[in-house]
Amino acid sequence: MFGLGSSTSTKSLGSFNSLNSGSSSLKTDTPVTPGAEKCGDCYVEVMIYRPDKSPYNIEPYIVCDSENITIENAKSGEWTYETTSHCASSLDVEIETRGADTAVLTGSVKDAESGISVSNARVQWNLGGETFSSENGYFSTIVVAGEGLVTTSLANYQTNLKAKVQLGSGETKKILVFVAPVESSCIEAPDMPVVEEIVSPGMEPDASFQPFAVRVEDSDLVFFALFPPYDEKVNIYLGMTSDAPELSPYLLLFDSDDAYAPMAGTPVAWREVKEACQWQQDGEFMSIPVELLPKGKYTFYSLVTAEPDGMPTFEIRFFTLDLSSMY
Repeated sequence: MFGLGSSTSTKSLGSFNSLNSGSSSLKTDTPVTPGAEKCGDCYVEVMIYRPDKSPYNIEPYIVCDSENITIENAKSGEWTYETTSHCASSLDVEIETRGADTAVLTGSVKDAESGISVSNARVQWNLGGETFSSENGYFSTIVVAGEGLVTTSLANYQTNLKAKVQLGSGETKKILVFVAPVESSCIEAPDMPVVEEIVSPGMEPDASFQPFAVRVEDSDLVFFALFPPYDEKVNIYLGMTSDAPELSPYLLLFDSDDAYAPMAGTPVAWREVKEACQWQQDGEFMSIPVELLPKGKYTFYSLVTAEPDGMPTFEIRFFTLDLSSMY
């Protein structure tokens, strides 16, 4: 995702399909470009160039609002684009090239404490490909397909590592990345039993209020987690129950491999945080096709404890979503 205005940025992705930003200019006193009348006072012209520098489009794309432009079956090499903005503010335009054995990695970077979008964060894919987040925290880049590691880094923030990310050839995958400030304050681990219902759950995790979040995205149920740094070593448990007849007898727990199964005997921790004052900034950690889940209401739980043996002290937070109409 590239913020368009009067700024210029350049990115290089190597020898596979890539798209580099070229030049960008701001024009406010020129005649309206044919086809742009529908946009009113704000639009962006986009010209795209093939690796051999020949123009991909004869007439400029006219972008009125944040938009996605996809180039299917793109020839390998370095693609570039040129933008001319007729806006006083910026628009986000996402341009993708798709070719064999490549994929698109896109998403946003946010501050783990404040939830504010983070710009200029470096997002790297260890199989090949990198980019930087825009002023709105968005990023988009062409990468080599496969299973790999996403590394997000920025000065004064802890590096975020997301392992075992799967990207199929031609796939576009959107991820949410949280980066924690280096100077983060630790909070007290639970010292008594606390149970709290989240009546109006958010769609993204909030470390101070709702560290576990679930939402329906396309046709998947997507799970997110963002737990703050506690002043002691803690175990974190994640689970869900349902009133669907097939699942109602069970408490389903997530394990350290992000798989889930009915609890049997001693509860299995989702994460065992081995050091005090350590963020658990997983962001999206798994998804389940909604069609695989029986219709019904689902209740999702997070439990944090510094005393896993017997759990005399803990903090449970839970919320309920009705998935009956999601099929």
